[in-house]
Amino acid sequence: MYRVFTYKGSDEAKVDKLISDDRVQTLSVSRIDGKSIDIDGKIILFEGNPENLEKVLKQVDIGFLDEVKGDRAGAAYKKIKDDENEAAGGLGFVFQ
Repeated sequence: MYRVFTYKGSDEAKVDKLISDDRVQTLSVSRIDGKSIDIDGKIILFEGNPENLEKVLKQVDIGFLDEVKGDRAGAAYKKIKDDENEAAGGLGFVFQ
């Protein structure tokens, strides 16, 4: 399960503090610039098993984040995963 949020670039320090929290570190967290999929601001993706994801997001301060839902969340998720897969594929050339 995943949840996608946007935030302002000026909140980068808040995001850094958030993802340094031990509870959040139990999740998979990815960030990208929203411009790549026509979303203002920056995007953060939290991913994990449903119970843990919801539990963690209730325990930490995410009040400065705006949740993205529906097709836009799906597009953000796909972009992040495509970028990760492309980067992982590129590493293969380093080890050949």
